[in-house]
Amino acid sequence: MSSARSGLYATAIVSLLAALSATPLRAQTDKTAPKPTAYPEPTQFDTKPATLTHDDDVLAVTYAPDGTLLATGGADKLVRLYEPDSGKLAATLTGHADAVAAVAFSRDGKTLATASYDKTVKLWDVATRKEQRTLTGHQNAVLAVAFLPDGKTLVTGGADRLLKVWDVATGKETGSYEEHRGAVRGVAVSPDGKTVATAGSDRRVNLWTVGTWVVAGSLRGHTGPVRTVAFSPDGKWVATGAEDITARIWDVDKRELKHTLGGHTDTVTGVAFSPRGQLIATASGDKTLRLWETATGGELANFEEGHAETIYGVAFAPSGRQIATASGDKTLGLWAAALPRVFAAETLAVPPGWTGVAAVSPDGTRMAAVGEKAAILILDAKTGGVLTTLRGHRAAVVHLAFSPDGTRLVSAGRDRLSFLWDVPTGRVLAPLDGHRGSVRTAAFSPDGKTFATGGTDKRILVYDVPAPGAAPTELRERAAWDAHRSTVACLAFSPDGRVLASGSDKISKTGPAEVKLWDAASGAETVAWTDHPADVSALAFHPTRPLLVSAGADPGFRVWDLAARRQTIARRTQTPVRAVAFTPDGKELLTGSVGRALLAWDTETWQEQARYMGHTGPITGLFVATNKSGGRTVYSTATDQSVRVWTATRATSPGTRFAGHESWVTSLVLTPNGKKLVSGSWDGTVRVWDVESGKDPVVMEAHESKIYAVAVSRDGTRAASAGGNGEVFVWDLEAGTQVARLEGHDEEAEVNGIAFTPDGKRVITAASDGDIRLWEAETGKELAVIKGPRDGILALAVSPDGTRAVVSGAPGNACVVYDLATKKELFRLRGHTGAVHTIAFTPDGHRILTGAADRTLREWAAADGKELRKADAHAGYVRAIAYTPDGKTIATVGYDHVNRLWDAATLRPSASYEVHDKPALSVVVSADGKTVFSGSADSYIVRWRAPSPSGN
Repeated sequence: MSSARSGLYATAIVSLLAALSATPLRAQTDKTAPKPTAYPEPTQFDTKPATLTHDDDVLAVTYAPDGTLLATGGADKLVRLYEPDSGKLAATLTGHADAVAAVAFSRDGKTLATASYDKTVKLWDVATRKEQRTLTGHQNAVLAVAFLPDGKTLVTGGADRLLKVWDVATGKETGSYEEHRGAVRGVAVSPDGKTVATAGSDRRVNLWTVGTWVVAGSLRGHTGPVRTVAFSPDGKWVATGAEDITARIWDVDKRELKHTLGGHTDTVTGVAFSPRGQLIATASGDKTLRLWETATGGELANFEEGHAETIYGVAFAPSGRQIATASGDKTLGLWAAALPRVFAAETLAVPPGWTGVAAVSPDGTRMAAVGEKAAILILDAKTGGVLTTLRGHRAAVVHLAFSPDGTRLVSAGRDRLSFLWDVPTGRVLAPLDGHRGSVRTAAFSPDGKTFATGGTDKRILVYDVPAPGAAPTELRERAAWDAHRSTVACLAFSPDGRVLASGSDKISKTGPAEVKLWDAASGAETVAWTDHPADVSALAFHPTRPLLVSAGADPGFRVWDLAARRQTIARRTQTPVRAVAFTPDGKELLTGSVGRALLAWDTETWQEQARYMGHTGPITGLFVATNKSGGRTVYSTATDQSVRVWTATRATSPGTRFAGHESWVTSLVLTPNGKKLVSGSWDGTVRVWDVESGKDPVVMEAHESKIYAVAVSRDGTRAASAGGNGEVFVWDLEAGTQVARLEGHDEEAEVNGIAFTPDGKRVITAASDGDIRLWEAETGKELAVIKGPRDGILALAVSPDGTRAVVSGAPGNACVVYDLATKKELFRLRGHTGAVHTIAFTPDGHRILTGAADRTLREWAAADGKELRKADAHAGYVRAIAYTPDGKTIATVGYDHVNRLWDAATLRPSASYEVHDKPALSVVVSADGKTVFSGSADSYIVRWRAPSPSGN
């Protein structure tokens, strides 16, 4: 903990310990606009918006800085204020004599400015909804308006070609400047307030220096009038939209074009950056809303079903969770975002008879789990292997707690007993029988020298941990506190160990429950809160700030300020919360609920940031482990008889979509130089993409049916494609033309596998007719036929040296390995319990990896077919496998929509993502292992960055 933060915490604790009592406080309203920080910004929004109907075209839209209001301007001369969460109309402001073209809030949200075709600008008091003053001076329609950050100065742009500057307090014009040769259609102010950007019908974007009001530079490149302009939140970039049907991203300092965003088919009428600047939204006369990645200029989404006419304006909510669009179809569109979804990296095996009670050591190396007959099993958290078994309880064990160093464990049971165990040896260090009823909870102090227990006898007992090497003996409590008026259900020590927090069941049928704070040394009660109306089940102290979180059956959680000794935040959840845990850096709070939701919350805004997917039963425990290198792993337990493991490693950007295919993208392969991506689809086309731009692919058409597989020769000059109706083609990649058609498979056959031999002279195919065929690549001449599994082949792989082929489809879901020289079967790979959909050799050819409908990966020795390892891979069929060229990393995709990366040395997952809306079907990894391409049933290819080993 830093000295500054430590001081803050110490001050709060001293204040807390000095207090003798506290009055229960009501929940305080959170006025902070939520700005997510811990996760990538949402990129998945509803494909159709909720709409609010107006009497005429909606021309402009903006959010208040705190996100509580949304303002619109319309052709009906009205300004409307809405509550964006509910869509409720909060107010209608009248006064303009013509259409309202632009709206803007001051940074403090107290003032709203509106610009109109009536040649005026009006200022409104947001709180009272009253007009403050009218600004006159423009000689034509006022088309744009913006406040400087200090709220004292307003800038406007008009059809009279003028940029005007106004004093907000007096309404007086302080400057008028004409540097455009056409209407000023857009105005934007940099976050630091030093620069104003104006968009002009003269195709220029001018950058003005605030104060001197001289044009410091211009951004030139648009070939049509520029309609809209916006600064990124960090001020480094400017986005523009124009009648040349493009949006553009510019480097402000260099005055250079960064990216051109092409895709719209009509004027780009609106641009907006997301709150953290990762995304840009564009609106257009083509009636669509599009999302783009700022860093790459790649298109992320195209929403075509929201509006029936031109979209004139677009804005992101401060939370990034909603987009508003203003349209000529007389509606305001509200597009809701989906939370990022995180998928478990793995699921640990649990012992037979596991009761759902478990704990994980702080370093993540050990797990304690309660099994049959109240036995406590100490497991290796990596392998699931049982290291030792602890026996002593005569009734159900309901709680476990590890010491900070992981060498001690306290167990709490319904037999009125607690035990202190030595984890390495499995010895009982001390039996504890001080409670007069069931023991419900236990917690260690941060230094590991003290622990406390609580139970149905309403008491808290405090114990000193025996010195290392001490003989097992009955341990007496150092202190016994008559703590609560009901069962003590949960305990937690503050990070400095000076405060103990306790939570109870409700004291009567109608409540309330209690949360109390105690001086850990003296046992003095310092605070008692009774805000929870139902049982309190979980407590957690923030690791660096003087905050406590309590959760229970309310449902939801509450945040308590220890310095002020009051509740500051109350957040509701759909179902009661059973478990809470902070991440070590304190940036996120994790909550696990009865409704099986595991959520991550940003601790600055206390807004939901991500949803951890996978559990099918109520969550019973959450544990955050930190390894020696600082890596973070989350373990969750639930009544679905699973312990799931979640890594903190995740993508830093959502990926870039390659759009063009009209159906499933079933196969992907990179050219050897890594510059081109070849894709095959059920739409019957082979497409060749530039991997950087992802745009304007070369389309090669000859197939009359679906394409199932594509391959590229090792020299990168040829591609081959295989599909339905027995169709196989060879293509010249440079010319984009057909070289040969390979005819021989049954006309009704689905050719599911294709590969080139290492020299590129031959092509190998495998099909549902059970045949493996060898062809001359340039002529299409058939060279040999191997009669393979007659039940049909779903997958094919050829060894790197070209001597062996592996196909799936044999009885019992086996794969068959053939010697390509002798055309003889060598052996079979047996073990899968579902059809094998994908096969890959390691780059050195020593091992074979298979993925199947049984949702597993299995690794085999290429020499003899011995199964080496197995891993539970996906929650649906495993559809594709790809190795990095160095063989160190594996990428897999599946029907569960998830993309996974694996450490090839251990066959353990290193990262999990959901980048597609529908099942992922194909995958390939760049030569440097940094970029992954995946294709999906959603018809898109997504390019995304693989994470660094350090995670966040």
